[in-house]
Amino acid sequence: MTTITVTLQDDDPEVLEQQVRLLRDEVRDLDADVDLAPGPPAPEDAKGDLRMSHTIVVTDMTSPVLAELGRVLAAFADRGGRKIVVRDGDRTMEIQGPLDDTARQAVESFFRKELE
Repeated sequence: MTTITVTLQDDDPEVLEQQVRLLRDEVRDLDADVDLAPGPPAPEDAKGDLRMSHTIVVTDMTSPVLAELGRVLAAFADRGGRKIVVRDGDRTMEIQGPLDDTARQAVESFFRKELE
């Protein structure tokens, strides 16, 4: 089973929360299981559960879906210059938009290697 974690990065926590939910919804359109990763524990003095994860976990993908995930992530990063970190076991890739042809090919290669 392939498990890919996708972490969004931004300095604004509200923007992050909105973007991670938007990305999760886009990835849900693929034939894969998509969930939010558990967030960090709330501080002891917190007056509520502030645990917001900025990571989604994508599992149970077929090879074509994995390739499509790469395209979805590249397109998502491209819009608005977003920054995404993708992890697959020991392999990590940072995708930051806007993407040029070289960056787009690197994303495709990262997800193609997963298929081999």
